[in-house]
Amino acid sequence: MKSMHLIVGSILLILLFLAVPAQAQTMTAAQKADIEKAVKDKVTQLYASFDSLKAETYLKLWSRNKIMGALTPTGLVTTPDALSKLYKTDVSNQKSHKNEIVDIKVQVLSPEMAFGFGKTTLRIERTNGNIENYNVGDISIWVKESGEWKLAHHAYTGEARK
Repeated sequence: MKSMHLIVGSILLILLFLAVPAQAQTMTAAQKADIEKAVKDKVTQLYASFDSLKAETYLKLWSRNKIMGALTPTGLVTTPDALSKLYKTDVSNQKSHKNEIVDIKVQVLSPEMAFGFGKTTLRIERTNGNIENYNVGDISIWVKESGEWKLAHHAYTGEARK
């Protein structure tokens, strides 16, 4: 049920706060395919940034002008400083973090905005030797900023695997 609340909350945030209008715009199939590929590559980079355990790699993906933030179980984090602190706290007791991508889908809303939907399996090895395995689903919102796709919002949910 928490997963559903997280997803519904993300959608509400999208509708209420996103500065980029999600209006229907005419795009050719080739333009749409190019955007889908570019955003899929960015979602892949997002997973790699988590696996790197380096906040700088993660923060480089984020928009500076159109940031909505990360929706976490403890609330919405909306500034680069808060995102950095959250990331560093999350990885502080991790020895390794490895996402295996199961699926990525991209929904292009306009030439300036797209959703990324991802599904991964995640293995975290803690510094105390404990190993945790999860199935993870996430949604990310990507916006065009200075000619580059940047992350405006990210929300995820996970389920422990045995």
